[in-house]
Amino acid sequence: MTEETLGTDRPHFRRLEPQNSDIIILRELNRTREELIGERTRHINRFRGLLWRYYPQFGELLGKKVSPWHLELWELVSSPDSSKRKRISTVQNLLRRNRRSIIQRLKVVDQQLAQTRESVNTVIEPMNERLRTEGEGPTDIEILRSIPGVGDVVLATLLAEAWDLIRRRDLKALRCLGGVAPVTKQSGKTKQVLRRKAVCKSLSYALHILGGIAIIYDQASKARYQELRAKSHGYCRSVRAVCDRLLSVACAILEKDELFDKKFKKPLRDAA
Repeated sequence: MTEETLGTDRPHFRRLEPQNSDIIILRELNRTREELIGERTRHINRFRGLLWRYYPQFGELLGKKVSPWHLELWELVSSPDSSKRKRISTVQNLLRRNRRSIIQRLKVVDQQLAQTRESVNTVIEPMNERLRTEGEGPTDIEILRSIPGVGDVVLATLLAEAWDLIRRRDLKALRCLGGVAPVTKQSGKTKQVLRRKAVCKSLSYALHILGGIAIIYDQASKARYQELRAKSHGYCRSVRAVCDRLLSVACAILEKDELFDKKFKKPLRDAA
């Protein structure tokens, strides 16, 4: 980059600010929480599989991988007739021995999740207190919390993954990063509007949660959702449109330093 470029194209550049240390910590905690949830889901699925791995449909319970205890169980109940001759306690002891490790791991993951949620709160609350000293109105965090669908998980993800964009009220970048802005491809007379794939997955998932909750508790979001469903749009497509509208509302009330007003109405056709 040369000095001439800065002189002629300065509007296309922005000054890079050092990242807030709290946001860096929050981002790591939030991503750790996501990893723990994925791990917990895997353990639950395995545990559910273990519960289903009991007669009568023994063949279906095997799945793709056969473990040593499958063979042990097969030796105990190799047929419907043999299962009738076995004591229930014998099979229960076998299942208990093999599920104990998963139960213990689930407990560890749950413990870690609880600790991570506590750590997230210990980062967000001091941030909010510091923001209160900057002005008399509600803070950005309080404004975001007032939006329907923004709970602890959504709030933490918004702050961790898009704090700079929120502070700049950069709606266009938020829409793209969160995956609610569609991609339009056109060649000749052919035009396609597709879902954006180059997104921050954590933020995209959080916004999906936001939209899913908003269509239940916010009347304007519910109306927009029903309008799109009536046009034969799918659930995910409709929820993205609801998220798009809510991001527009969020940036508007952040600009005005006002909490979300349930009576606020933005023309539904303006949402993509």
